[in-house]
Amino acid sequence: MYKQVDEQGNITYSDVATKKDEKPIAPPKVMTYPSPNSPSRAQTSQSDPPTPSDDITTTRYASIQIEQPANGQAIRANGGAFQVQLTSSPDLDSDAGHHYVILLDGKTHQSSTVPGVEIANVARGPHTLSAQIQNRDGHILANSSTITVHVLRASIRRP
Repeated sequence: MYKQVDEQGNITYSDVATKKDEKPIAPPKVMTYPSPNSPSRAQTSQSDPPTPSDDITTTRYASIQIEQPANGQAIRANGGAFQVQLTSSPDLDSDAGHHYVILLDGKTHQSSTVPGVEIANVARGPHTLSAQIQNRDGHILANSSTITVHVLRASIRRP
């Protein structure tokens, strides 16, 4: 890498020398950090058995689905509340601290250990809905597809 400074003091860098006897400069050392989600080598050594609280390795979910409401469904909910029905395969292991998390418009709305929940205080209009299975530490074990629902609420039009 070559560094050039023009008459106005502007600095440019290039991989091509502009002068015949110009010497390359070494780039600064890049700071790197390990990912907080990646286990360290000490944690993954074969001599360390998994701990009982390591839910990610003990229970694997093949799927989680939103059974109701259906994708694209218009829901008459004048009070802003409607039912959501989930299914998972295998069934939720609540004894291991697993729970369902309902996401409304990409944000956590509600958590439950039962597959049927009521969503409340939903504004009129289109909304995205998805679900996750998480362990007690908040690690995501399974994700559903995202669906769109249209909440219909009565409005009072004033002249």
